[in-house]
Amino acid sequence: MPIRTERLNLLSGTTPVLDAGLKGRAALSQILDIEISKSWPPPLYDAHAISWMLGRLQDDEVFEKWGFRYFVRRQESGRGVAVGARGFKGPPSADGSVEIGYSVLPEFQRHGFATEAARGLLQRA
Repeated sequence: MPIRTERLNLLSGTTPVLDAGLKGRAALSQILDIEISKSWPPPLYDAHAISWMLGRLQDDEVFEKWGFRYFVRRQESGRGVAVGARGFKGPPSADGSVEIGYSVLPEFQRHGFATEAARGLLQRA
């Protein structure tokens, strides 16, 4: 189930979605039914990061809830457009803290998308 914020849908990085991400932009666009710009992937979002997340999903079924999300800017008409990716690096620690990682495409940086996505994730937590 997506997390909705004012401008974004935060779409879950399930195993099939992450597998599509390893195949490239076209496969990811198709499985999520979104637009993905030619500048994809955002910085730090690479095959190593996707493989790490896939490994976590295989090791721990609960990780999907605390794992990875693509953030997609909704558009008034047409499909949404991917602006970045982010997620918790795992469930909260014993003291209740969580670590959030994120990456935003350069053309969408400095528009508040990372902050908005973080707020959406924390509200869901």
